Amino acid sequence: MTIRLKLAAVLAAVAATTTLGTLAAPANAASPVQAAAGRHGYNPQAPLGSFDNPVIIGGNQQLAVLTPAQRAATDQAKIKLAAEAKNHEEGTRLNTGMQPTTEHNCNLGVYWDQCDSVSWGRWTLATTLDKNHHEWATQQGYAANANFDTYMDRSYDGGSTWDGIISTVVNTSAWGEPIYDGPGNWVRACIYNMDTYVVACDAWH
Repeated sequence: MTIRLKLAAVLAAVAATTTLGTLAAPANAASPVQAAAGRHGYNPQAPLGSFDNPVIIGGNQQLAVLTPAQRAATDQAKIKLAAEAKNHEEGTRLNTGMQPTTEHNCNLGVYWDQCDSVSWGRWTLATTLDKNHHEWATQQGYAANANFDTYMDRSYDGGSTWDGIISTVVNTSAWGEPIYDGPGNWVRACIYNMDTYVVACDAWH
């Protein structure tokens, strides 16, 4: 059964669970997320908006973990996109179609991308191809009235566990460091509000 939550209801629930003082870093740390980096496991019982149970934008918390069928379909989509791009030269950034919804495809000329936002910030996940047609992902974002990080998580099991908080960018809209995102790898982009200790991510790509 698919559970769809209205964004306002999700954010209201997050506001009620933002007493995550354990996520705060010492005053001399550059960012609280650095203390939480590393291997994570999905925990639906953790506070909504925490690192182990982030708010999944798109209205469906079940997208926190992909089913085997969703994992297979995602990999097939990546394989098809790479095949369609084989005639393009290294460094080419292009739109090859198959965008998940009409609200995506938000950066003209990008191979694949997805833009998401919450009331206090926005972020983008984008992918490019190298000369061997391997897919690489990167992220960027912005929050006008908050201290924030953007980062990516990468999973090899569809989101049950993941290498957390990689390619971190702090308080700037610069793009993060690209990481491998070919078939068998799933990544998501996240934004972390350092003032309220709330994490929001897009679904796995």
